[in-house]
Amino acid sequence: MPGGQGLRARTRHMFARGFRQKGFIPLTTYLRTYKLGDMVDIKVNGAIHKGMPHKWYQGKTGTVWNVTKRAIGVEVNKRVGHRIMKKRIHVRVEHIVPSRCREEFLTRRASNDAAKAAAKAKGGEWWSSRRAGVAKARPQDQACARWPPRRLRADPRQGGDHRRHPLRHHQGGPGIKGWIRAGGMFSRLGCGAVAAVTRFVKLGPLREDTDCPSCVKPQLHSQLRFRVC
Repeated sequence: MPGGQGLRARTRHMFARGFRQKGFIPLTTYLRTYKLGDMVDIKVNGAIHKGMPHKWYQGKTGTVWNVTKRAIGVEVNKRVGHRIMKKRIHVRVEHIVPSRCREEFLTRRASNDAAKAAAKAKGGEWWSSRRAGVAKARPQDQACARWPPRRLRADPRQGGDHRRHPLRHHQGGPGIKGWIRAGGMFSRLGCGAVAAVTRFVKLGPLREDTDCPSCVKPQLHSQLRFRVC
């Protein structure tokens, strides 16, 4: 019936077995040992209908709170309205797998213990608390790394040589804003410098002997009518 609200409604793909995972269930599923406090992931096996949890619990991670003959008691946090409730359900072993959510923490704890023991043997101290790393260099701080401009190269679409403009992003340059910020002019001139330099760039390509932003200062002074730097 369309729009059904059954117990297993709309679970055709959710409870389907994986690719090349159909058929015999490995014995590891039944021989694995679960202890109280272990973290497990609920992953329903559609071939086993007994002990199957509700579709809401598919993919959830919980803690083992009880171990019976054929099932495992799992405690899962469920959001109900504005509160989070602890739901305790029993699921057969075919529908759960050990969780790897604490794997990185356990590895880091073991490495910290080893480093702490080594530092103590040398008479030093070891701080296991994580600290923020060194800040990476910003792209605008390296805006002048692309100077001097690239050499002439042939353009197959035009059938001749053309010069790439050193201040345009789409042609490999740092861009007008990046060039102004790198030169320290933005803080002195403000947003008006971007518009002024943009008008200057649109007037035409730079001189052939341009190999550094400092070479275009005389041209900027004549166009902007005030000293830029």
